[in-house]
Amino acid sequence: MQDLYAVEQLLQHWASKWNGEGLVMHVDNQAVAHGIANRIMREASMQGLRRCLLLASKYDLEVKVLWVPTKENALADALS
Repeated sequence: MQDLYAVEQLLQHWASKWNGEGLVMHVDNQAVAHGIANRIMREASMQGLRRCLLLASKYDLEVKVLWVPTKENALADALS
């Protein structure tokens, strides 16, 4: 799942700089938002979710995810 991979890349690059902070992510993929919020995804994406959660835990990040429907997100719509 490419959207989850983008979240993982964001955390790999920036998590150490945000150590101990709160992080609000806006995503346009409902499955990713639900997966991160509930800490569970279908089997194929579970490894990526685990890596994201481990990075957040390692750097003591409080992660909150908000789903933004694609039709309300002009930038995401333009990029896809």
